[in-house]
Amino acid sequence: MYLRFGWVLGHVGLVNTLLIVTISTSITLFTGLSISAIATDQVVRAGGAYYMISRSLGIETGGAVGIPLFFAQALSVALYTLGFAESEVQIFPALNLPGVDLIVTN
Repeated sequence: MYLRFGWVLGHVGLVNTLLIVTISTSITLFTGLSISAIATDQVVRAGGAYYMISRSLGIETGGAVGIPLFFAQALSVALYTLGFAESEVQIFPALNLPGVDLIVTN
């Protein structure tokens, strides 16, 4: 999030940036509190967040949430790798962006 903070500030302005950060932080806070409340009620076994969701909300809801959760986590690896590679190329301009991506991913 903070790698793109300056870009967001330059495109939407200070007030809208603070609004975006406030909303994002609120969503993260409420999600963390909800997961904490669910996790303290039961023993969390293999499956992590999917296990907690499926046991507290039911198998159908757990499946509906678990599949997008899986894809989001799978895509986040690529996005984090690309963000890291972009920051490395900015620091060391002689590096090749696809090369850094390939090395970091492997």
